[in-house]
Amino acid sequence: MPKLEHERQKSRDCSNAALYDYERMIWGAHEVRMSPVYLGAMNLRHVLADLERVSGTILEIGCGAGSMVRAIGAYRPDLEVSGCDLSINTIREAKRRSVTARLYGADATSLPFRSGAFKGAFLFDVLEHLPDPSCAISEAARVLEPNGLLYISVPMEGRLWTVQGLLRRLGWRAFENTVGHIQAFEINSLKQMLASAGLRTTGVRWGGHLTSQIAHTGYVLWLSITRGPHSWMSVESHLSQPNRSLANRIVGILKNVVAILSYLESSLLTGIPGAAAHITALNQRDW
Repeated sequence: MPKLEHERQKSRDCSNAALYDYERMIWGAHEVRMSPVYLGAMNLRHVLADLERVSGTILEIGCGAGSMVRAIGAYRPDLEVSGCDLSINTIREAKRRSVTARLYGADATSLPFRSGAFKGAFLFDVLEHLPDPSCAISEAARVLEPNGLLYISVPMEGRLWTVQGLLRRLGWRAFENTVGHIQAFEINSLKQMLASAGLRTTGVRWGGHLTSQIAHTGYVLWLSITRGPHSWMSVESHLSQPNRSLANRIVGILKNVVAILSYLESSLLTGIPGAAAHITALNQRDW
């Protein structure tokens, strides 16, 4: 079990300033399984493949209400799974839903674990929310043992040849204002961040192709029009609530169709760049 202590020296302030109301938001309350009707199924498929040769302690950084922590624990009960998140309210919800995982309130840029504590770490759609993603990557590397595995999934909204990238260049700020995407990454700059933290990229898989891009943009547009900034819950988290209204059933069917099409698309086009990257790296530093 990792010790709750700080063993790092920082040369600069990497604090994750409160640019977005994360205490109001509840993300990751839904369940994720390998079935393509789940929007997180491709992430789960990739990370489970990467974890095949990993045993022992692993950490999800930015675990939200614990959907992926629970899913990984269900498929790999032999692993000692921990999760942490900046939002105390979200961690409370994760603890209410999770049985086996160890859960902590912690900033991704200031992790309360000893250096080299984990065999693997992963961040699902976290870096785009952070004022200083390079600091979070360095912290993830710090808590990994030598040759420890890092898996990250991140939207590539800095790529011009995506719907999101094009809209950003046209000045549409809904990705930032509505869902808190304050970073727009390109793959080469992200690889450089990993290398600067002592992480060697070993693989890149691609997702977020046309179906996913259109659906995600439509979702953000709907939020910006109907609910405004600081939406408090994702579609799947909302659908996990005990509401069997006709509108919810219709939304659920549409979500399933989008999830299946996106999953099939990503399965066929995993080697072709899209609007989301799934990156695997190994820690090259000996703490």
